[in-house]
Amino acid sequence: MKRFFLNSAVVLMTLASSLAVLPAATASAAACDGQTFLFPRWYDDLCTQDNEIMSPNDLGGEDTDNLNSNGEGTTTNTANRLGGWLAILARNLVTILLTAVGYVSLGFVIYGGFRYMTSGDSSSGTQAARKTITNALIGLVISIMAVAIVKFVAGVWGG
Repeated sequence: MKRFFLNSAVVLMTLASSLAVLPAATASAAACDGQTFLFPRWYDDLCTQDNEIMSPNDLGGEDTDNLNSNGEGTTTNTANRLGGWLAILARNLVTILLTAVGYVSLGFVIYGGFRYMTSGDSSSGTQAARKTITNALIGLVISIMAVAIVKFVAGVWGG
């Protein structure tokens, strides 16, 4: 049994070190071309046709000035553009977080499966492994439902 754990640890370390030598994506402040390995990009849906990250002013729409008789006023559409840009950014961040929760949940399912396989005839070990797998799946379902509720509420308020 000791040999099995040692071999498993060597395999896991080899896999982890191979991930460390993957070519890293080059950081570019204004480029939308390129792929990410494990997570979606925070600027998805914020790219122009020129493969640049758009600013809130690039979202479109005409500025409407509310000027009084003295020539003083504000531009109303700027706030709408910023709000739309922040909404897209928030949606992308929620997607990144849901992806992270999915990876963590998958890790706990694998861990629970490993514990289940190695528990042998121990009924307490089998029960603990089943509970780990069940809790991981319940956490994944709760996180998916939370994202669905957030998107529903944002859709109702967003019009």
